[in-house]
Amino acid sequence: MESKKDDSKVAQFGNLISPVAIAASLLFLFLVTSSLDGRDLGNELNSAILVTLSVLVPACIGRSSRLIPLENCASRIGSLTVALLVVGTASNYLDPDSFNHMFVTTFFFVGLVTALLTESDRTEESSLFISLILGMRLAAVYASGLAIAQNDSEAVVDWVRESIGSAFFSFWLASISLGFLVMVLNRGTVEKKGSGSFFRMLPTIRESPDAAAYSVLIFASFMIPLVWLGQLGSLAEFSEGSHLGVAWASFTALVIFTHAFFRSEGWHVLASLLTVNWILYSIGHLHEIGNELPSLFSQGGFIESFTWFFLGFWLNFFAFFFSSRGVFGDVAPRREKSSFRVWWNDNSYFLMVSLAFITALVVRVAWNVIPAMNASGTGLWDMSGGSDPWYMKRVVDYVIAERSHLIYDHDRAYPTGGINPRPPLFSWSLALGGIALSWLLEMPSDQAVWWAMSSLPAIYGALIVVPVAGIASRAHSRNAGIISAWLIALMPGHLSRSTFAYADHDSFAMLFLAIALYFWIRGLEQIQYKKVFKSTSANPLYIIAGIRETWKSNPVLMANATMSGIAFSIMALGWKGFVYGPGILFLAYSFQVVINIFKGRDSLQFTSASLQMMFTSMIIPAPFYAWPGMNLLFAPSGMQPMFYIIGFTFAMGWISSSFRDKPWLLIVMGGSVLFGSILSILFILQEAQLYSGWDILFTGGFYFSKNKIFLTIGEAQAPERGRLFASYGPIVAVIAIGCAVILLWRGSRKNQSELTLLGLWTLIASYMSWSAGRFIINATPAMAVVGGIGISMLWSAASLPTFSKVWRNSGIGTPRTRFKSLWPATKARPGIPAMIMVILLISSQHATYGIDSGIPGNDRSANEVDQSIYDLAPDILRQDLLGLFSIMNSEQYDPSESGLWYLGTFGPSFGGQGWNEAYEWLSEQDSDVPFSERPAFVSWWDYGFQALASGDHPTVADNFQSGIPNSGAMLLSSGQEDTLSLFISTLAFGDRKLNDMVLGADFLAALEPELSGEQIQEFQAILSNEDLEFLETRSMAVVAEYGEVQMLKGNPLDDDGMPLSDAGHMFIIIKEGEQFEEPTANESEARTLFNNARGSGLNSEYEILDFEDAKHYNVGGYLYTRDIIDDYYDVSTAIHRTNAKFGMARAFLTAALDLEQLVSVYHKISSIDNYEVSDFEESHGSTTARNHEIRYFAVDNRLYPLGGRAYQDFQSYHRGAYSGIFHAPTGLSGLDMDTYITTTYETNQGPKNLQEFLDQQMSDLRAQASGASTGEDMIQLTDRSYQHQAGFFDTMIARAYVGYGTSTLGLPSISGQVGDADTPSTWILPNSLTGTPGSYLQGSMALPGAMMNHFVLSNWYDPTNGSHCQEIQISGTASTVAGSTKLTDVTLSTDATLSTGWSAVQSGGPWEVTQIEDGVIPTGSSIPTYSSAISFESKTLDISNGATNTSNGTDFVLTGKVDKYCGSIYDSNRNVKILKYYSGATLEGTVSLDGIGPVPNARILIERDAFSGEEIEVDGHVVDRDSRTYWIPIGSTQANEDGFFSFKVPAGKIRVSAFSGEPDLESARTSLMTGSGSSMQELFVESSQNRNVNAITGILGNVYGSTWLSETIVNISGTDGHSNGQEVIQAPISVSPSSAAGILEWSGELDFDGEPVLSAQVILTPSSEEVSIQPYVAMTSNGTMEGEDLKFTGTGEATFMGEGSVESMGSVSVREFTGSHTQTIYDNHSITGQGQFSGMGTFDGSITGDFPGCSGDSVPDGSDACLVSEDNYILNGTINGSGKFTSFGISEFTRDLFQATFIGSGTFITDSNQNLSSYGTINGTGTFTCLLYTLTLPTKRIV
Repeated sequence: MESKKDDSKVAQFGNLISPVAIAASLLFLFLVTSSLDGRDLGNELNSAILVTLSVLVPACIGRSSRLIPLENCASRIGSLTVALLVVGTASNYLDPDSFNHMFVTTFFFVGLVTALLTESDRTEESSLFISLILGMRLAAVYASGLAIAQNDSEAVVDWVRESIGSAFFSFWLASISLGFLVMVLNRGTVEKKGSGSFFRMLPTIRESPDAAAYSVLIFASFMIPLVWLGQLGSLAEFSEGSHLGVAWASFTALVIFTHAFFRSEGWHVLASLLTVNWILYSIGHLHEIGNELPSLFSQGGFIESFTWFFLGFWLNFFAFFFSSRGVFGDVAPRREKSSFRVWWNDNSYFLMVSLAFITALVVRVAWNVIPAMNASGTGLWDMSGGSDPWYMKRVVDYVIAERSHLIYDHDRAYPTGGINPRPPLFSWSLALGGIALSWLLEMPSDQAVWWAMSSLPAIYGALIVVPVAGIASRAHSRNAGIISAWLIALMPGHLSRSTFAYADHDSFAMLFLAIALYFWIRGLEQIQYKKVFKSTSANPLYIIAGIRETWKSNPVLMANATMSGIAFSIMALGWKGFVYGPGILFLAYSFQVVINIFKGRDSLQFTSASLQMMFTSMIIPAPFYAWPGMNLLFAPSGMQPMFYIIGFTFAMGWISSSFRDKPWLLIVMGGSVLFGSILSILFILQEAQLYSGWDILFTGGFYFSKNKIFLTIGEAQAPERGRLFASYGPIVAVIAIGCAVILLWRGSRKNQSELTLLGLWTLIASYMSWSAGRFIINATPAMAVVGGIGISMLWSAASLPTFSKVWRNSGIGTPRTRFKSLWPATKARPGIPAMIMVILLISSQHATYGIDSGIPGNDRSANEVDQSIYDLAPDILRQDLLGLFSIMNSEQYDPSESGLWYLGTFGPSFGGQGWNEAYEWLSEQDSDVPFSERPAFVSWWDYGFQALASGDHPTVADNFQSGIPNSGAMLLSSGQEDTLSLFISTLAFGDRKLNDMVLGADFLAALEPELSGEQIQEFQAILSNEDLEFLETRSMAVVAEYGEVQMLKGNPLDDDGMPLSDAGHMFIIIKEGEQFEEPTANESEARTLFNNARGSGLNSEYEILDFEDAKHYNVGGYLYTRDIIDDYYDVSTAIHRTNAKFGMARAFLTAALDLEQLVSVYHKISSIDNYEVSDFEESHGSTTARNHEIRYFAVDNRLYPLGGRAYQDFQSYHRGAYSGIFHAPTGLSGLDMDTYITTTYETNQGPKNLQEFLDQQMSDLRAQASGASTGEDMIQLTDRSYQHQAGFFDTMIARAYVGYGTSTLGLPSISGQVGDADTPSTWILPNSLTGTPGSYLQGSMALPGAMMNHFVLSNWYDPTNGSHCQEIQISGTASTVAGSTKLTDVTLSTDATLSTGWSAVQSGGPWEVTQIEDGVIPTGSSIPTYSSAISFESKTLDISNGATNTSNGTDFVLTGKVDKYCGSIYDSNRNVKILKYYSGATLEGTVSLDGIGPVPNARILIERDAFSGEEIEVDGHVVDRDSRTYWIPIGSTQANEDGFFSFKVPAGKIRVSAFSGEPDLESARTSLMTGSGSSMQELFVESSQNRNVNAITGILGNVYGSTWLSETIVNISGTDGHSNGQEVIQAPISVSPSSAAGILEWSGELDFDGEPVLSAQVILTPSSEEVSIQPYVAMTSNGTMEGEDLKFTGTGEATFMGEGSVESMGSVSVREFTGSHTQTIYDNHSITGQGQFSGMGTFDGSITGDFPGCSGDSVPDGSDACLVSEDNYILNGTINGSGKFTSFGISEFTRDLFQATFIGSGTFITDSNQNLSSYGTINGTGTFTCLLYTLTLPTKRIV
């Protein structure tokens, strides 16, 4: 006994050698690779040792589990588990820094798993597990210290992360392979062999060295990328991709594995050829990725291709030659299976399915991690899959924060809110994953949740491999299971919706659907169709008795049915559409039961199992579905369909089982009567509009419905057939559908219900995916399972054994005879080679499509993989042979020109930069207000979820299709008034819902000052209306149309918004959108008016329709399609009734109230702050009181259709965005699309509309079929033209996005058709994004929000003034010449970007010299912005200041922005524009002439800087923090006779300009049409001295042609701008008196024509009738002045010869001036420069001298300035500096000039200390003072 114990202890001691050896080997690997990298280990070594101990110690403990003195294995494991927990917890308690949560988890997990494996005698698996875990931990330590990854520049963050990932996986795989090698060396020597099936047959090193040799080769293959990566000197080298990576190493390992199999089988020829060709490929791959080879292999063209061909041919020849002669081993055929083949047969299923899972996970993750971590434009986390995952993120955030589920969300469907209808399990799994990860890695939960959100869907997606393989293997064979596993692993339809960062429930639901079907099929295998009871009973309780009896007689069946039900219930708790699964099982059940009825078999067991499964799947999730407030238990989209399924199952089971002994005809007839009666009742109830059970039953709870909403959802439409088949693999799809039919037949014939189920599942799922794109993923498990079975069946039918028999009989003694014998075998059984070709085609196609599905669109990885696929084929195959043909495509591979060759069809898409930046901006607004109290955001519902989760604001419309009618109506509204009326209506609906469906007292109080009691009753009636007749009495039908003329018939509204229904229907004629003449109740008079309006004769025939027959209905000026009448009572959707309510409410409010009243009402109702709603930031049940307000209105480039021709204008203009999604809000709002955009089908038979095109196409088809015409006569579509209409530019979509169109300006369209209109550019760079091609606005810039003073562009404002832009430093050397501003022999370098120093300088800037050597280059010197300042060719740089010394190779450092456009006017969101609503501040002032008095009746143009926002107050002054300027006109008014004006303005920088005189808008239009007036550059200038208004602003503001007088600029704070006019902002406009100069001449007589009129009196009076001032009288002069020490005020040109000065009046021309220049800086004006600043204000830049810190917003006594932050000062005095100064009050700026030439204003004083012949020439108007000058004045001027 003692001897046995000693032997056991020795054996146990031997068990510890392997863990120690593996740990030591891996730690040594870490040390070696780190040393090769040149690292200074230090802390990394300590971390590596601690990590090693965290694995080694528990591994040794686990390996010693049998030493525990307990007999029972479970007891030993249990006690060990407790011990591991205690030790781990205690160590963490004593030293949490060293023994963190990861250490504790690793310690416990390794110890437990090692013990379990040891107890089951799986020592090899235990060793491999230790290598896996320790390798992963050490890989993390190694990767974190990678030298090239130590770079903090944001410009290279993706490459840093990629290099870390590459280092991690390189080390991890090398560690695993090293651990495997150590295990191979140890087993059978120092460690006994285990009994596990996977390694049991592996020979020991003593038995055969092959295993060790191959292990060494695999380890070496993984070491190559690891070592190579460590030797890279920079991140730029890594980015070039010229090193071998883990992908190459992994495939090399696979090649080595295959080679081992070939050698084991004695297939030495194949082994040799495999080796040679892989080596050739590897060498070629090295060359392709940028490594140099001898010139013959890299000179390109035919020579290179032939060289490779030559080398490849001879190497393969010699490999074949030597191997076939037995050089590498015996070539005689084996008569028995090799040990490798035996091992493969035993383990191939597990190995291949596991490999399929790993592949599925890698493809879903690898290419998506980095894009997910670095959202375009923001660098934040991002998700793919549109907006749906973002609401999941919101729910998960809530779960993590509050530990409860988000049931009701008051911040969506604003203001009423709505339930979160998504079941909780999927979101909770993500939340729990985030919580666990946060604990494990000890990282903040808000970071951990992103990893959980992103990774778990991919893990669920990969896990489906297991149940899919299980289903196929049980239904057919293990080979079918393997094939199915690989099919689902790479199936595009599944993969594209289960990638990393695709946080939607699809992968979760499909996983548990597959699991449910797996258990159900296991159960079906156990069904016995024998009689459960000898006699039957008609009592329905017979079915219940059958369930009890089946549990007794067939518990395996019922247990599997229960497991299937549990899986379905998990699916139900993750996705409401789970009924799809039980629904399919019900159909399969019904099919089998019907067969059983005909065959007289008992279906009681089948029915019992089915009901067991269905009850289980319903009962478990029922508590959630029945939760109060959710109302999902009986909801059509909830559990209600399950009641039908269970009921029909019970009924069918009762009929088939209780009456099984009756004649089948009687059973069928009885069943038909029963089910027919049920269906008839449902149909009658549906038609009576009492209950929609018929639709619920046949649309899966409306899930398959095609109502109006679903017709606008892309994924609800039938997919393109090519994409549909490609989603499963075209060949796989065909095989699967064909096999499904066969399985259905076989199942019914052979009584195999599982085959019947698979057949029906595939056919039903295929039909669903055929009908709607969103069901593509639902069919993927079925396609994979049945496709795998089908391929396996085809392979079996091809009969490999027969093929092998013929092959062997033909002679296989030598490799040559084996090859020759293939031909007779192929002739005998051609199915085998055919199937090999099919499998190769499926494999290549499926792999390509699968990889494509895992790579995000437009990601650089797609280019790399596409290039790799292209490089797989030898170049010789692409060579044109003799210029005649090539085997493969010989065209030049250039993805930039032709696009990707192999990829690009599938792939997830992440958010674009436009919306990412917009949501980030939105999230920064109202940050001081709790979430649920913030004002709401509105756009189309596509963007609602992300506005909630990423934009951190409540949203009106969201992806649950909430808020569609009101958001659509808002987007299509014609201006501020209509939009405000819809804001009011939306809040009114919310108020009603929160006040028991009546308007609350506070809301009514807000309405009462503006509306009468009768009007309030009308408004309430509109809100509550459900009656079609009510709508008809407030709408007008379009009963006749002729071009732009319409006749309306119905009930118009009066000025109070009340319907004029007492007098019956009235007629109104509309011409070009305006009412023509007065309404009439007389039809005859209406006809006359209609004829007059259309300009045709009275005898012209036309039809006046009846009201109810009209195609369109006008409600408040908006044209609705007739479905608002026809489908008003549609039970499947309330959208038509809701559209009608909003249409009527808008019509009523805009008729009853003007803009000021609407603003007042909205201000009052948005101030009601007693609405009690759930608080998102608090736990479940917590509430907060809030007001309701909508303020943010967004439009993006998808909502804004560019129009144009679909094909002709694709490249040069719209790039496919000609229509966008504009049709969605238009159609779902019930409005007529043709009002806004018309579509013309251009054909070979002329332009046609859609109906005309379809009619002609059908006519031509009939003519061709009859022989009356040929195919050449067939109508053909040549293009589609999308043309804006004038009405489009009235919509808020257009007004928010571009501001105007040709129709707005009164310009004709380029089409020449009345009613057509064209768009300007959608941005401020029309050269990049043009307007409508060929139109008058092609080169015009957008003016988002133009002529709206309450809704203004807000998301272009940057309060950081570009400080967020990343700055980098570039080191350089240069030669200098003293006094020269040119640096020569320049070298530049930087590690902050991957580009060269020269590229970085050219793409970045502006650049400033910040560090210098020996002061050779003046610090602060900058590189000018002109293009020639940087010359890479000549290696020169220009700088602003001359060098102080001559040098050769002085060092310097440039500092500047990595992107020169960051912070510029082009750093503005061109894709998403967000308007913000402001009730307004009252801006008022007086236009006055200095020293004279007011300017009466001046025209006032109000503009707002698009780069301004909610400014802040500094020292009592509101400051604009964004130095960029772009003026957008927001309104105009006119001063009264006293020069006084008043206007409501929003927050931001406001420019108020005064004009005098009548405008000349026709001249503006003419200038635009001739191209002379298209420039809008003046809008970028902050202030003007003498402004020439651009034609577009001039037309919009009605001031073009008027005389510009002066302007003033004020900054409005956010509080003032939203004060409903209570805050009054003074903006007086002071007009400087100006002088008029001219020559008064005689004309008409030749004797004195042109002679001046001397000393005559001239009287000047205003030419405009709007201006009334006293005449001005002046005398003409003789025109000249000469002399010294003179002072003259007037207009002329002075050349200074000595001391002198000029005080300009307006701008003057300055040439070669030397002296000082002083400018006046007015209040709230800014100036940028270098010199002396005197006054009060803020200063951004550098200042000479040291200054104290600021005390609050004031400058300390005794100082001229104080420091706020780095390079940011407050001034109250005089300083010298360089930067931007913003003045508070009147300030001055003085600078010294030398020989300067420019145009400017101010005071100029010469510097006579300079020894110059001339000190400059100044031309203009002003006061000239000088000791010596020459002054030349025009003769005979009026002065």
